[in-house]
Amino acid sequence: MAEQRHLRRGDIWDAELPDNIGRHSVALLSRDAAIARRQRVIVALITSHMHGTRTEVPLGPDEGLDYDCVLAADDLYTITTGRVVGRRRGVLGPGKLAEVEAALRVALGMRV
Repeated sequence: MAEQRHLRRGDIWDAELPDNIGRHSVALLSRDAAIARRQRVIVALITSHMHGTRTEVPLGPDEGLDYDCVLAADDLYTITTGRVVGRRRGVLGPGKLAEVEAALRVALGMRV
């Protein structure tokens, strides 16, 4: 089980997701201050099923993953930090985080 103090926004971890989804790589999206105070974190699913939508952000070896995949901003989960497992697989750099924020605005219907 990962400890809260090791979890940071933009980190990529594996997590046990609810609803029989099982273990998947996810990116942590909650702000660091919230992660430090709460025992829950908002995550986005990382998947190899690519559809080419504006709510997907391409990821791969540059982010510490073994394969080309996407962060799916349409697939968000709030999970307990105890569901974050294993070791940190990678991290989203500032440019990728900006892409994720843009994808989240589209996914959530938010205007700039």
